[in-house]
Amino acid sequence: MKTGDASVRTPLSAILVVACLLVGCGGRESERPAGSDAPGAGAASSEKRKIAALLDAIEKSNMTFIRNDQEYPASAARQLMEYKIKQAGGQIKTAGDFIGVVATRSTTTGKAYQVKFADGRTTESARWLRARLAEIERNDK
Repeated sequence: MKTGDASVRTPLSAILVVACLLVGCGGRESERPAGSDAPGAGAASSEKRKIAALLDAIEKSNMTFIRNDQEYPASAARQLMEYKIKQAGGQIKTAGDFIGVVATRSTTTGKAYQVKFADGRTTESARWLRARLAEIERNDK
């Protein structure tokens, strides 16, 4: 096969491993945000908890994650989202930012991410995540 052959696909897990080696993905524990001792740090901490809860919801969902017409397990989706958060740097300040910037669509193709339920139904990942976020926020009150 020639380089650039469309039939050659690199598994997402291999891409993530290489990306993590290059930029350092770390574990599930996120780094403490800059200025977290400053006024308003409680709100930033609350948003970080919401993002962490959304990442947990993705991984625990047992749904299939569809990215650019390729299906991946929920654990790979979480890894991709964590990688994209690191790549976005300081752009991700809220759970809404996470959904809008990181978890909505492929930055390569612009195609919306989908999630597939056990019964075969699909929906856009952003829609599913917004519903999870609403549940998280209701439980926080």
